[in-house]
Amino acid sequence: MINISNTPKAAKIISINPNIQPKNKTGKTTEYKYLNKIYDIKARGAYPSNILSNFAPTSFKIDGVKVKSLEGFLQSLKVNNPETQRKMCLLDGFEAKKMSKSIKQSENDMLLFWKGKTFLKGSEKYKELKQSVIEASKKAEGEFFNFEGEMISSVNAFLMAIKVNNPEIQNLILKMPQENLKTISKNITPKYQIRDLYWNGKVIKRDSKEYEELLDKAYKQRFKSDFLFRKALKDSKGYTLIHSRGKTDISDTVLTQNEFLDRLNDLRANNELKYKLLDAIYSPYCKFKEFIKLLMNKISEYIEQ
Repeated sequence: MINISNTPKAAKIISINPNIQPKNKTGKTTEYKYLNKIYDIKARGAYPSNILSNFAPTSFKIDGVKVKSLEGFLQSLKVNNPETQRKMCLLDGFEAKKMSKSIKQSENDMLLFWKGKTFLKGSEKYKELKQSVIEASKKAEGEFFNFEGEMISSVNAFLMAIKVNNPEIQNLILKMPQENLKTISKNITPKYQIRDLYWNGKVIKRDSKEYEELLDKAYKQRFKSDFLFRKALKDSKGYTLIHSRGKTDISDTVLTQNEFLDRLNDLRANNELKYKLLDAIYSPYCKFKEFIKLLMNKISEYIEQ
């Protein structure tokens, strides 16, 4: 059960005295510090950040599909199979995230960089470039060989370097000895071209207005159907929402930090009347006569305007 008891009006993020630090589930010390007026949204954070997380349990329908977590809905968009999508939408946030790790983009969609040009690993350009490097390496007379004005230690070093869109780092990798390449490869995160997404059997471009509208619809449906979500938004008013674990590049994620936070902020700012009326209806703590009173007051305000 989710605890929504009163919590300090400041986000717990980092502390200073090591003698008073709580332990997290791994047994390691968790550091905290109070930062006024900030809530960092995390699935395992304190209320209200845990309820605002896409991992929080919920229940709503979008286009006739039942959703049990926004994370399940978002991860399902990577799958071009309506039946699998419906199953993913019924997963809790952590199960959906775990399942999504098996949905990987094709190696052919990886972006590569060389001499100011960008191309795909599955392209003819890559095949030609790789073959040219192999031919140049066969002519090497010393420790390095020259290719297009660059000194390169090995073909593998070249293939590793072109995954990085930074000429200075590329130059360092090009000259690395073979035994160091395995270590450096662990620190390189490949970039991929912006993937297509899917919903109800239809292809949706990740960078399209259609996709933005689908996200809007999902968050509005959760807002309409989820009392705890509305309450968390209301209780976060006056505080800056951040999502430190979120990504910023649309080629890396189905929901960037800004896409996520913008929707929460819009719902929080523009739906004050809606959530007061909805919560008056749905809240078990609100009597019917209090709802009628609130409704009549709002009607009077509109009439006076």
